[in-house]
Amino acid sequence: MKFLPAFLLILFFNNLTFPDTLTLKSPRELFPFCRDHSFIKINHQGFYYSLITYYDKYSENKSFACISSDKFKNYTVEDETLIDCNECKDFQQELVRINIPVIEMKLNVIPFLNTEFFIKILYILNKINFTMKISDAMRTEENQLKYKRRGWSDKEISPHLTGLAVDLGSFFSRDMRDKIRSISEQLGIKFLEHGRRGNRHIHLQDERKWSRIKGKNIYDISNDIMNRIFATKNSRKIFSDLSDTAIRTTDIKIELNPKRSSIYKFRIENILDIKSAEITTGLYPEGYYKIGLAFDYLKKGFYKIWIFENDKCIGEKYFFKY
Repeated sequence: MKFLPAFLLILFFNNLTFPDTLTLKSPRELFPFCRDHSFIKINHQGFYYSLITYYDKYSENKSFACISSDKFKNYTVEDETLIDCNECKDFQQELVRINIPVIEMKLNVIPFLNTEFFIKILYILNKINFTMKISDAMRTEENQLKYKRRGWSDKEISPHLTGLAVDLGSFFSRDMRDKIRSISEQLGIKFLEHGRRGNRHIHLQDERKWSRIKGKNIYDISNDIMNRIFATKNSRKIFSDLSDTAIRTTDIKIELNPKRSSIYKFRIENILDIKSAEITTGLYPEGYYKIGLAFDYLKKGFYKIWIFENDKCIGEKYFFKY
């Protein structure tokens, strides 16, 4: 039997505190990710971020992530921190904790962003070799009003309040700025430059998602999100490799052929139309991709996979889990 190497446990600390309410299990006991294989395999070696949430009516929902890029290979996050706001009245979205080893971040940053927006930001940072620091992400209502009073922002309502904006800075060349602007435009992200001198920074926001909620009561939404963040646990475990990334014969194969840079979501439902799991993965530039989905964690039975491309349903696939 081949023994697995020891892994370095990396914990992140910042100005937020999270109550420890979950007893960790060993990596081999955790599903849908374990040391033997991943829940998703992708037939290309570029950047990707994949997040799965596993729903269990008898216990807490669990989320896991796999991350790979040109600079690093196969980071895995067990017990990923996911803020699920899909039951909120005016904000049916999810936010994910964004601090991973390759991202440099100011100490006072609240490290949460909308999941799909975070995938796009990771893609941009990968293109510039992760050379820029995240100086701001999620903001509280109090901080936003303070920024307005001090002249650091000219708005009382900002996409930062909902995890739909991020600031990068503050030292960057003209070439780097132009590259970020070009990639942002391709991804539908609004690019702005803010501040002066030492506070000069690049502001990026998901304009499409922001426009959907812009007329809502943003402070109520923001306060709801922050309450969920402060109430959640921080029990993440980050490992620096993944044992097996090859597509197995038992995996469910799905072919993707995006015509533009896309993010995909796979919603897995049982025969009673109850959601068993949901996978968000990207970013996939125009091209052809074959992926394999492992469903070891599902119980025996019939299932349906709803396939979404950039929030639009493009198909469905049925399978039986033996």
